[in-house]
Amino acid sequence: MLIYKGIKFDDWVDNKDNYSEEDGLDGYWCEICNRCYKEFADKLYEKVVKGAACGTCSVYGCDREADHYVDFERNEVKITEVA
Repeated sequence: MLIYKGIKFDDWVDNKDNYSEEDGLDGYWCEICNRCYKEFADKLYEKVVKGAACGTCSVYGCDREADHYVDFERNEVKITEVA
């Protein structure tokens, strides 16, 4: 589970194999649907790349088609085991 400001994501991609800290992209990304984006917009507003996703929403418990990507830096999130 990836957790950002209390929002739980059950699917994410680690950029470590594709980017480095020097690139400014050494973190994680998830996908999010419009409904979840609207629900968490106050916490995710500056993190979302709108209209770029093509998979399933990564928010825990949601299985809608994703509409956007969310980028996170490593120091912003907590990674935990799924209970």
